[in-house]
Amino acid sequence: MDSTIRNTEFTEVKNNVFGNQADTQTVDKILTKVINAILGLLGVIFLVLTLFAGFLWMTAAGNDDQVGKAKKILTAAIIGIVIIVSSYAITNFVLTSVLK
Repeated sequence: MDSTIRNTEFTEVKNNVFGNQADTQTVDKILTKVINAILGLLGVIFLVLTLFAGFLWMTAAGNDDQVGKAKKILTAAIIGIVIIVSSYAITNFVLTSVLK
């Protein structure tokens, strides 16, 4: 009986501190959170690459090699983000269609 009281108290403390989400999360919800975090990180990487390419281009001062390098970085960043967004959209569409 004493252990039942302790378990109840522990459950109440756990729910107050962490919420009741720990018990109800499923694999698809966890995967969704992981994928969204990765997509957010990839968006930040795209932004950094775009800013870096813009900085290279603006500081090129007529140097054709540096302008060419900036254009290559910018082109690669744009192609990368298009591939990432397209693959996410296709995967989301297919999984939504299959799971219905």
